[in-house]
Amino acid sequence: MGGKIQLKSKKNIIFAIMVIFLAVIIPTSIYAYNAYNYNNQYNKANKYLEEEKFDEAISTYKNSLKYKGTEAKDIDNKIAFVNELKQSKLKFQDAVTNLEQKKYIEAIDIFKKVSKKDVKRYKLAQDKIKESKSVYINDNISKAKTEAGNKKFDVAVSFLDIVLKFEPAYQEALTLKEQYNKEIERIKEEDARKEAEAKLAAEAAKKKTPTTAQPITGPSIPPAPKPTTDPNAKFLVGAKLLFKTSNYSWLTITAGSAPGFNEFSNPPTWDLEIYLKDSQILIYSKNCSIINYFPSSYYITVTSQETGQVIYRYTP
Repeated sequence: MGGKIQLKSKKNIIFAIMVIFLAVIIPTSIYAYNAYNYNNQYNKANKYLEEEKFDEAISTYKNSLKYKGTEAKDIDNKIAFVNELKQSKLKFQDAVTNLEQKKYIEAIDIFKKVSKKDVKRYKLAQDKIKESKSVYINDNISKAKTEAGNKKFDVAVSFLDIVLKFEPAYQEALTLKEQYNKEIERIKEEDARKEAEAKLAAEAAKKKTPTTAQPITGPSIPPAPKPTTDPNAKFLVGAKLLFKTSNYSWLTITAGSAPGFNEFSNPPTWDLEIYLKDSQILIYSKNCSIINYFPSSYYITVTSQETGQVIYRYTP
């Protein structure tokens, strides 16, 4: 009887030891399994991050939480960091594209958005900002000088204003702007002087210009004042005949010291002779026996009142 009790006691002890063993080893094994897989996923995500495979890194960081949910805060920070680097790289590439297209202002603005945490590109972005500024300034200075060389000083100043808006203390732009503004003022003063001289010349010419007579339209036009009459045409002796007609209807005669000027109002005539004698032009209206005298330097035109046709023109 005592032997059976002793055997049963041994079995109970062994069972208790096994229960304790399982109670310890199973949780330990599960913890070890989860820790192994978490570390594996975490390290794999870090590797993706080093290779800048940002989407794979984010996905793998998220998978690691299946094995160690207590690290959620750390993983969230890692994912936020990956997203920041991903956006920083995209901005850097966009800025480089704008720089290659000579969109300097756009490139500078985007380079400024590269994250300081992006150790691979941040310093390079700062160098690119300096490069873009230098190229942008030199480009506008060059354009200003070209326009100034073409005497387009106002356009030149507009390019300098772009530089000064970007770098207000840029000395070369300040010096050139002062120089070009002086040229603009000089040109304005010169133009004003020329305009004033032209106005004075026009007023002087207007005072000297004779009034143009209205065309003769019919027999009702009065005869010229103080005409020199010569019924016997004795003054035509020795004169050279230039023009003669009695075949047209009423005629209009203009005489002036310049083309288009008229300093003569003739009586109605249809029987006309024009002579040259002693540096004078003699206009002889035979039907009314009137001779009018003009210097040979005058321009003479004979026109048919009926048709408006020019019948004769004398040019000195």
